[in-house]
Amino acid sequence: MSESETLKFSFYRREKFVGIVSLIICLLIYILRLNSAVGLFKDDAWYLLLAQSISSGNGYQLLNFPLLGITPVYPPGMPTVLAFICYLNPKFPENIWLLKSVSIVSMFFLGIMIYYYFQKYRNLAKLPSLGIALVTVICPAFVFLATSTLMSECFFTALQIATILVIETYVKKASYSKFPYLVLLGAFLASSAFLTRTIGVVIIGASVLFLATKRLWTGVAVFILGVVICILPWTVYKKVTFQEPLNPLVTKQYGVTNYNDEFWKLRAGSLERITVADLPARFLKNIQQISELNIGGMLLPIAFRGARESGEEVLGMTGVMDGNLGTKVFSWTFAIIIALGFALSLRSGLTLAELVVLMSLTLIIAWPWLPFRFILTLFPFLVFYALTTFQQLQLWLSKIKNLVSFNDEWLIAKIFLLFLLIVSFYDHLGYIQAKKQTNPKDQPQWIYLNRVYLEMFTYINEKTPIDSVITTDNPALVFLYTKRKTLVVTERDFEAFNVKYLVKTEINLPKTTVLGTSILGKKLLYHNPDFNLMVLSVNDKK
Repeated sequence: MSESETLKFSFYRREKFVGIVSLIICLLIYILRLNSAVGLFKDDAWYLLLAQSISSGNGYQLLNFPLLGITPVYPPGMPTVLAFICYLNPKFPENIWLLKSVSIVSMFFLGIMIYYYFQKYRNLAKLPSLGIALVTVICPAFVFLATSTLMSECFFTALQIATILVIETYVKKASYSKFPYLVLLGAFLASSAFLTRTIGVVIIGASVLFLATKRLWTGVAVFILGVVICILPWTVYKKVTFQEPLNPLVTKQYGVTNYNDEFWKLRAGSLERITVADLPARFLKNIQQISELNIGGMLLPIAFRGARESGEEVLGMTGVMDGNLGTKVFSWTFAIIIALGFALSLRSGLTLAELVVLMSLTLIIAWPWLPFRFILTLFPFLVFYALTTFQQLQLWLSKIKNLVSFNDEWLIAKIFLLFLLIVSFYDHLGYIQAKKQTNPKDQPQWIYLNRVYLEMFTYINEKTPIDSVITTDNPALVFLYTKRKTLVVTERDFEAFNVKYLVKTEINLPKTTVLGTSILGKKLLYHNPDFNLMVLSVNDKK
């Protein structure tokens, strides 16, 4: 073996070793942070309820509601994937660990795809590519979503990156590809992303536009045809099954209407509405939220909250996570750095990723909802744009005589990646240490909250008849753990649905009105003072 071959082999072995060690560390973080919490986010409770409905042969309907046959408005992607797990192991809550494997496996595939993408299509060296992959996989927000919820962001992000990889590969091979089979695969992945989260419409639109800019008209036609074939069955099914007079009833169950109606609300779920004149204020507010809080909350979350709340920034950076002047300056600084990196990337040519980022941001800024979870799915690209700015900064500094001289043009970028990795490891270590505390109140608050919920559900199971009907602010979660029929109705509809109990799961200060129902004079059966959870009998008086 020649000297060059020996060096090449040695480098390969070192790369392999680094990759294996990185994989083990990431796996340990996920295993040590894994817990039994599910459904606290509300949306993930609906995903699991629908998955149970599909896997049990009942179709896509709300099993919790006293009247069967009501179709939900949630897209079927995540429930369908979870349904496969429920079919293999239908025992809940014993199967929670298996259910969470969907997001965990998605994150590890996401890391592999990120590593490959930035080397193959962005000409990034192996070490920075590995750094972006690692920073993404151990991002506290992603780890929290995968280990503490059944939310769809991890799965969706993997589908989005997979689509970008496949379409970019097709564009590269289009000149000699006899049949655009890669476009069909891309159409399937993009459609799956859309059927998982509706914002997936961006990856569909961006892919069509990207193929059109490359003048690959056959690819455009095949892609559109593939998307139509994939999405049409769900569109027809929803049109046929989700209609009046059930529509208002379903809307009431979890406050979701059609997207056009939601767009013109002050905030999603709010009763207040806006006009065209109010849109600029919304855009500016969302831009401020992203730049002032969300960027910092993703890159340096430990500065905005303690390790016990690690990952809870995905709930929306409000309250104690509003940050101070220092954290806001940090967030704004890196928002500018990322924007500059985006502009610098465009100089090298337009890629599908830039279209996805630009179109996603346009939609996120316009939408009346907290933007953090939407921005999170773009995280690896945001990190890449920051690295691009640092690379250009170092190249500029190297041109100034006697100021700086480094052979590695990515040195500053690598230092930044190392900083992000150290901060994330520190955050996870604090969370894992808190998880080991013997006093439940000293444990991560999400785990403690889940414990408190389970205590309330145990009370409901022991003290209420199985045929009871409950009105509650989280009907899916209450049904999953108690199998009592649940719905969201006010006091005037109690008799019509034979409602016997009111269960409050929202965490807030004591209120005299819950779900439009006055609790004054009603019999309080169960109360947790730490989170103000309640079970009341709506018929019995005090």
